[in-house]
Amino acid sequence: MNSRFGPFRDGNATGYSRPEAAIGIARLKNMNPTAPLALSALPDPTDRQAVFAFAMTFNGYEHFGSSEAAFAAARERRRSSLVDVRNELFLAARASRHGDNDDYLERYRELLPVFQRLLAA
Repeated sequence: MNSRFGPFRDGNATGYSRPEAAIGIARLKNMNPTAPLALSALPDPTDRQAVFAFAMTFNGYEHFGSSEAAFAAARERRRSSLVDVRNELFLAARASRHGDNDDYLERYRELLPVFQRLLAA
């Protein structure tokens, strides 16, 4: 189901009708993008808002210095570091927001085993 609110279907400021869900997302939004990640920080792939919020905890544009550099890095699909996979997810989520779709969820499901492998190492 598409709507003009993208991943935030109910259209309110947080995208959540339950306050406890908004609190969890607020924790993700305040996550330091350079802090070490724990496996427990990875959201459930069926929770569209949590996955989107997690994707937004890393800003590929800022990390790589420009949108062009972030896209170039993502196109390589190196997936050898957390920066690589977080950038891919960030760009997929941004594209989904602009395209008003949930395609970023499929990318997250694809990247989840990579996240798990990198975090277990």
